[in-house]
Amino acid sequence: MNGMLRKGKYGYLKRKKILLLIISAVLAAGVAGMYLIGYFTSGHSVNLMTLFALLTAIPFAICLTNLISLLPFKSGTEEAFQEVKALVDPGVMDCELVIANKDGRSYFLRYAVVLEEGIFAYTPDEKMKTDLAVPYVRNFLRLNDSDAELVIFTDLQAFKEKLASSDRLDRESCDEKYLRQEGTLLAISM
Repeated sequence: MNGMLRKGKYGYLKRKKILLLIISAVLAAGVAGMYLIGYFTSGHSVNLMTLFALLTAIPFAICLTNLISLLPFKSGTEEAFQEVKALVDPGVMDCELVIANKDGRSYFLRYAVVLEEGIFAYTPDEKMKTDLAVPYVRNFLRLNDSDAELVIFTDLQAFKEKLASSDRLDRESCDEKYLRQEGTLLAISM
C-alpha cells in the first residue's frame, strides 16, 4: 500500500480511520497526562498544566468527531473496485468519498465518476436521501463554475451498466473543467 494515500483513492477510508484513531489516542493520553502532572505537582487542579490539557482537548474533540462520523462507512472489496476501475480507466474516478452536510448528515459515495455527460456516483446506502444529497453537492459544483449533472445510483449493477454505455474521459487529455469537478468533490469530502 502506498505510504501517502490520497483522498479519493481506494483504501483511503480505512487508512484515515486508523490515523484518526491513533491521533485521538495520543491526544487523549496527552490531555490525561498533562492534567495528572499538573494535579500531582501542584496539589490542585487549577494550574498551568490544566490549561494546556484543556487546550489540547479541543483538537482531541475535533479528531474524535471526525472518526465517529467516518465509522459507519466501509470500503468495498478490492475486486469490486477493480471491476469499476476497468470500466472507467483511464478516466476520472474517485472512491470512498464521505461528504458531511451542515445538518449533520453524511453522504457516502463509494465511487464517483466524471464523464462528459455528468458525474455519476454509487452509494451502497439504499437509505441515503439522494434527493437531499444531489442538490447539496450540485450547489458546491455551481459555486465552482460547474453545472454538471449529478446522478447517484444505489444499484451497483445499474451504475456499472451506465459506465459501460458511456464514453470514457482520458484523465491526461480531458478538458480542465472535468478535473475541476473532481477537485470540487474531493474538496467537500472528509
